[in-house]
Amino acid sequence: MRWGISVFLIIGMLPKLALAQADEMKRFVGEFTLVDVPVSTAYNDWTTAKGLNSFLTQEADINLRPGGDYSLTLRYRVQEMDNFPTNGKILSLQANKMIATSWDVPVQYAAVAEQQTFVQIWFDPVGPNRTLIRVEQHGFGTGQAWDNVYEYYDDVWRQIMDAYKSHRTGKDDD
Repeated sequence: MRWGISVFLIIGMLPKLALAQADEMKRFVGEFTLVDVPVSTAYNDWTTAKGLNSFLTQEADINLRPGGDYSLTLRYRVQEMDNFPTNGKILSLQANKMIATSWDVPVQYAAVAEQQTFVQIWFDPVGPNRTLIRVEQHGFGTGQAWDNVYEYYDDVWRQIMDAYKSHRTGKDDD
């Protein structure tokens, strides 16, 4: 009889677990910018060491293939953290359309720093020499530590997209 009650209780909890997982899947950081360059130029800016070093990184190690390295040392200071390195792997890519990579959690968030999120960067043509770049970062868990990581990346991606737009327009927004 106890076994039957346990199964009933577990089955009764499944909808709540599914909803909790669905809530986690809904939470993502998203930013975008529109730049006056062809898609191929924007794609190369985000998928080559030379391109990334021109606006985002101090150092980049890119092996442009699924499973290849996407390791970056960022130039930005956000929430008292300098030069945060991320040692990601390329999960998926479509030439001149999209790249998806795993993405580290900063070591300053020790409670979840052993885990990773993932980032997708989309390149949408808006004309022959205009590209919409969309960044989405997914994989945030729940709890205060993950809330802090989410806030960190919400700040970081806004700064990165502003820096990229400034790089491509030749204007410094500071």
